[in-house]
Amino acid sequence: MSTFSSIDYSILQALFIMCVITAVTPGPNNFIVLSASANQGKLKAVGPYLGVCLGFPLMVFVVSYLSIVLGGEFLKHLSFIKYFGIAFLLYLSFKLITSNSTNDSQYMQLSFWQTFFFQWANPKAWAMVLSTLAIVGVDYYPLPSIVYLVVIFPCVGVWLVFGDLLKKHFIGTHREVVLNRVLGVILALSTMMMI
Repeated sequence: MSTFSSIDYSILQALFIMCVITAVTPGPNNFIVLSASANQGKLKAVGPYLGVCLGFPLMVFVVSYLSIVLGGEFLKHLSFIKYFGIAFLLYLSFKLITSNSTNDSQYMQLSFWQTFFFQWANPKAWAMVLSTLAIVGVDYYPLPSIVYLVVIFPCVGVWLVFGDLLKKHFIGTHREVVLNRVLGVILALSTMMMI
């Protein structure tokens, strides 16, 4: 196993760029945080936000470690998780699309623990983990989780703030139903692209 002092900085740079891009781009985690912030306000969305920001780097660490201990073959046996995650995300999409107001959006009040454990069923999260393992390899297995821990707070935080801005301009107005439907369709489409 290599030490961090001998890491090739081009690998570190590629990893950092990939982690920022994958953490800030649209996906289930960001849409859950956005929707929670838009429907319930920034303060009530802190739980889901922290669940994503702490749960995902831990998932990256655990999967990276297990791929060393058990070998990459164990990942092939976890494909059912992808389909569970897709079904859950499509359910959330349906609930958003059919919601008529914030009061109908109680299902989006996901807790810290729900979003923390959701990482294991999130198809995009699995794709992100496997991508980081492909860039870094097993020699530097804790590095991706450390980089994600650093970049995920501001990257997902953008969605938290954006959701709060949407709340101020959409929630409680006639545009709220349109917003919920648009967010639901975007979540469903991003989920379908993972199939």
